[in-house]
Amino acid sequence: MNAHQVVMLVFPEPIRQAVVGDAHFVFTYNKESGQYMGLLQGTEGVDSNLFVITTSGTIYSYTLAYKAQLEQTYYKVLKPEHISKEKQPDVKVQTFEHGLSRSEVKKYDSACERLLQYHGGKVKTRRRKKLRLRLEEWKYVGNQMYLVVSLKNKSDIDFKVGDVRVLVSRGRKGKKSSYQELELPVSYRYLEPEKIVAGGESRWVLVLPKMVVGTHEELKLEVGEVMGNRSLELRL
Repeated sequence: MNAHQVVMLVFPEPIRQAVVGDAHFVFTYNKESGQYMGLLQGTEGVDSNLFVITTSGTIYSYTLAYKAQLEQTYYKVLKPEHISKEKQPDVKVQTFEHGLSRSEVKKYDSACERLLQYHGGKVKTRRRKKLRLRLEEWKYVGNQMYLVVSLKNKSDIDFKVGDVRVLVSRGRKGKKSSYQELELPVSYRYLEPEKIVAGGESRWVLVLPKMVVGTHEELKLEVGEVMGNRSLELRL
């Protein structure tokens, strides 16, 4: 991508939503008319990624990179190129944690998409073994708590995402009899990745029931690695 050429992507179904991983790239489409076509532009910077979800729930994923001159600026996307499909039964949509109605999913998707439009938040950061885990935003909306998470993989090895958990610890760790950790239920996971390629970065949103951290309480975000020992922990 570059700033002086526009790349057109035409999908087999209308676009329902799209999210880019970095502000260097912009993907635009007409949200009101259910447009099949999206326009992509970018400026020089780090490589990123693009997720596109069509109205049937089909998910497409692309890696984005800056290039000074483009040989091709039009792509017709074929349905076999998709990576996954959302489960959409007649009445309920099954999320990662709970069964939610279509209206609830739409509400969560809309709120999460808005949060991911903003970049640069740094509530807390942890670096370990060339990995950078960051909580970009911690926001309350109604009775829900939204956590915007990013994980950057600066290593030469892909990171396969395992369990992603949010826990609350109560008491003082030095006093074992009074210290305990409880895992909080995650209501919804938006664009949580399965893998972050070497040199790549992913951003996603966790939605949890609203809670206020009290005295001697602490929130903790854990991201595990499948069949690996590079798990990360972020105390909030």
